[in-house]
Amino acid sequence: MGSNYLVSMNKLILSLAAIALLGFGCSSSTPARQAPPARPAPQPQASAPTTPSTPSTTPTPSVPKDALYVSFILNVHDWTSPDKSIATVGRVIDTHEKYHVPVDIYLDDPVVQMYASKAPDLLARLASSKDVAVSYHLRPPYPYYFGFDWRGLDAMTPTDLAALLTDYETHAIDLTTGAPTSAPGGYQYLKDRIGYAPYTVSGAIGGDAAEAVEKIYKGMGAQMTLLHGRQTKLGDKEGGLWLRPETLEIKAYEKKGHYAGEDLLSDAIAKLPTTGRRFLNLKWHEDNFYTTDTPWDAVYYEGTDRTKPMSPPFDLSLANDPSATKPKNATEQAEQWKRYEDAVAYVAAHPESMTALNSPTLLMLMP
Repeated sequence: MGSNYLVSMNKLILSLAAIALLGFGCSSSTPARQAPPARPAPQPQASAPTTPSTPSTTPTPSVPKDALYVSFILNVHDWTSPDKSIATVGRVIDTHEKYHVPVDIYLDDPVVQMYASKAPDLLARLASSKDVAVSYHLRPPYPYYFGFDWRGLDAMTPTDLAALLTDYETHAIDLTTGAPTSAPGGYQYLKDRIGYAPYTVSGAIGGDAAEAVEKIYKGMGAQMTLLHGRQTKLGDKEGGLWLRPETLEIKAYEKKGHYAGEDLLSDAIAKLPTTGRRFLNLKWHEDNFYTTDTPWDAVYYEGTDRTKPMSPPFDLSLANDPSATKPKNATEQAEQWKRYEDAVAYVAAHPESMTALNSPTLLMLMP
């Protein structure tokens, strides 16, 4: 019996040893299967992307042949009324976070400088909100703003022009002289403040400066630009940047009196083709919620039609000139806000017929 017991024990020990060796071999040669990483939200490139050594395995979202895409776009540019601008942008963010509808918010450098000084928490919120995508645009007194070349940029050599434009896009602008200062500013400053390269850049640039500054923006990480006055399709490019597609632009703030958000969307959709990929862009400026006309027009233009740009030095005391700008009364402000929130709510309530986009989600559709 002792002999049989020893034989049995020896067999058991050899079996356990074999199992252990087999388990060790399997664990060292075949790692445990892991779920593939989630696709990150698209981020602007800090520089021109390098060609990958192997093809990407990340699937590109399919784009339906018949689809309606809606974008809410807020252009922010009122440095003359800090408290009103800050409150308005905050309320716009509140609205989009309430309904989980994305929005593109375009900032210019004077506003970014003002927010950095008076409302750094708002800049932080713009950077962190899951429903907000920050982009960048221009307004006077930049000499490369369309029709505003008081500097004579078209007569400059390409080298000198590139150097000047880089100076502007890395430094704050003096609103009186129109010249770049020594303080950080421009596209680069906004990028540094929000922690990523603003997705889309202004298309309101004229003359030879347009191509030159687009190269600068692209080198800083911008991915998309835009054109005014004509339709653009998904996949179109300009100066090496994607063009923001636009089938129809609606300046929703121009409607007077009560105009319900549902009516705004229904009327706009009725103007679109019934098939194909349609891109409906709904646009506001933050000052549309509290004033008529543009608060700084009288600083930089003669008259109110923007056909006669002035030259520096500019008189900043003319901002909010009562002869050119009229504050909206309480009823008019309430109507504008109701129109805006109703439009956001309507889009949120109809995901079966329209898809809300902003710049990062739009970039995911690019071919």
